[in-house]
Amino acid sequence: MSSPAPGTRDQAVPRAATLLSAAGTRRAGFTLFEVLAAALILVIVGTITIGSMNANLARMTDARLRLEAARIADSAMADLEATLFDGTAPKPFSDENEIDGYRVKISVVPFGTLFDMDQAEADAESKSPSLFGTIVQEFPGLPQHLRSMRVEVSWGDGAVPDSVVRTTIGFDHAGALEQIEERANGGDTTSDEGATE
Repeated sequence: MSSPAPGTRDQAVPRAATLLSAAGTRRAGFTLFEVLAAALILVIVGTITIGSMNANLARMTDARLRLEAARIADSAMADLEATLFDGTAPKPFSDENEIDGYRVKISVVPFGTLFDMDQAEADAESKSPSLFGTIVQEFPGLPQHLRSMRVEVSWGDGAVPDSVVRTTIGFDHAGALEQIEERANGGDTTSDEGATE
C-alpha cells in the first residue's frame, strides 16, 4: 500500500490528535470559575428584578391609598356643596373623624377670617389692591357671607403624613339677601357676622 501524499487529510488527523494530547485532555462539564460567574450573574439579575418589583409595589400601594383618600375627600366636599343648593352656606364649624383608616378634617370658616381684615381694607385703598381687597372695597358686606370650605384626608404615621386636600368657597345667598332687605328697609347696615349666621 502506498502512503498518502503529504498534506492530505489522513495526515492531518494524527497531527490534531497529537496537539490535543500535548495540551491535555478536556473533560466534560463546567469549571468552578464558570459556575461562580453564572451564579453571580443570576444573583445580580434577581436583585435588580426584586428591587424593581418592590418599588413598583410601593408605588401601586401609594397610588391606591391616594385614590381612596381622594374619593373620601370628594365625597365629603360633595356633601358640603350640596348644602349650597338651597342658597345657604353651611354655618362655620370644624370636625375631625376617621373613615376607613383615614383621618378626615372638615372645616368651614368665614372667608374673611382667612385674611387680615384691617390689611384687606388698607389694601383696598391702595393703587393696586388684591382680589380680597377689591371685594372688601366694592362689596363691604360680602365677605361675611362667603365661607371657605376645606376637606383634608390624611393617612400614614410619618412626621408629615400624606394627605389630599379639597377646598372651595361657598356663598350664603340667603344671608346676603336678608342683609340687602335690611338695608332697603333702612335697617342696620353694619350687622356683625354672628347676626347672619
